[in-house]
Amino acid sequence: ISCCKDDDNGTGADSKTIRIPQEVKDYMQFKTGTWWLYEDSVSLATDCVYVTASSQGFDTVYEAGHIKQIYEYFSWTCHNTFENFDHRYYVHQSWYESVDGTKVFYNKFDNINSTTMVIFTFPYVLNKFYGSGFFSYDTTYYQNVYSNYSVDTLQFTDVVQTLFKNYDYEINKDTKFYLAKQAGIVRRDIPDRNRFWKIKAYHSIK
Repeated sequence: ISCCKDDDNGTGADSKTIRIPQEVKDYMQFKTGTWWLYEDSVSLATDCVYVTASSQGFDTVYEAGHIKQIYEYFSWTCHNTFENFDHRYYVHQSWYESVDGTKVFYNKFDNINSTTMVIFTFPYVLNKFYGSGFFSYDTTYYQNVYSNYSVDTLQFTDVVQTLFKNYDYEINKDTKFYLAKQAGIVRRDIPDRNRFWKIKAYHSIK
């Protein structure tokens, strides 16, 4: 029998502690007070996304009364003004076997449906398909990495570009995401619609 409980100070043998790679934190961990401003390429509408809550700590898994493993986790919730929805990003490594890397999950609830998918996996391999949801397979494709990437006057480094096949939040349209270190999502493309959302400004709290 195994059980799990929060252990915010991460006590226990360090050899039993599985920590989140710094690379994952660089791309996908943000704290309360972070915000992004995006612009739609067609309508020129703007969307302000801001982090409303964040947490981090350690999950301790026990087996037969003894510590089996200690897993680092983080979670943050943001709200976007364009759709007026909440979004959540999180790593809970104790929920799955991490042999395929550390997964950052993304959840969006639109008052009707709630879908959870993997927005980022590390380490990843270019030109390889990954499953992006709990019940879907071969839907995420890492296509490119840019050492330097520009969005208008903003400059970013180590940008990873992924392709989500049949992205359900865009009515099952293939969607490209551009993820930058220290900045998160800087661009989202919907090629079939010939439109994209691009970052205009941001304030990152790590």
